[in-house]
Amino acid sequence: GDPSRFDPSETVGKGVYPPEEEINSVEAFSGYPTAFERAISIYRCSYSWVSESRAAVPNELGLIWFSQYAPHAAGSVPLYVINPDIPTAFATGHLNKLDLSVSYWVHAAVGNWADRFYV
Repeated sequence: GDPSRFDPSETVGKGVYPPEEEINSVEAFSGYPTAFERAISIYRCSYSWVSESRAAVPNELGLIWFSQYAPHAAGSVPLYVINPDIPTAFATGHLNKLDLSVSYWVHAAVGNWADRFYV
């Protein structure tokens, strides 16, 4: 099939807030029972990560690129898997209590400001 049928910028789900009746009627328009695919970066996401495997280095030097907040607006930080210590800014905090010493809240502030001006 045509992979562009799942592109949210080209289907009935386009736009920041598509009308509810469009979301509920995607199956009727497309004929596919799971045609309304969700993008991997949504505002409710609190973290994401990508693991990087490299054949030329030992396994202990494997990397995890860790991002706080929604993936589309987050900066990724490399964390080596051999390191037993997690930086305090990544290991502490609460999603319901603002604390600017916590990585999530700093990334959320930047991401929210960016979304206001670049959506």
